[in-house]
Amino acid sequence: MSKFGHQPARLLLRRRGYKLKDLAEQIGVPEMHFRRALAGHIRPRPEIISDLPAVVGLPLTKLFTEVVLAKPYDASKNPWRDLS
Repeated sequence: MSKFGHQPARLLLRRRGYKLKDLAEQIGVPEMHFRRALAGHIRPRPEIISDLPAVVGLPLTKLFTEVVLAKPYDASKNPWRDLS
């Protein structure tokens, strides 16, 4: 079960034929982060919040739930950040 529930963007992007790998690359975020954000496991990075709506032509409120947008992404909560 995901922390925030599946985000509306997940289904909307699939229905419109977007490939998540291509979108992540275009926005400039790791594909795994993008997938996890759409699945509701983590909050999306600022790049996703700022760039995804323009890339797909949909408002941010149609892509993510209010719960996810209520707080910004916190990179300090990334358990993998010190492993590189």
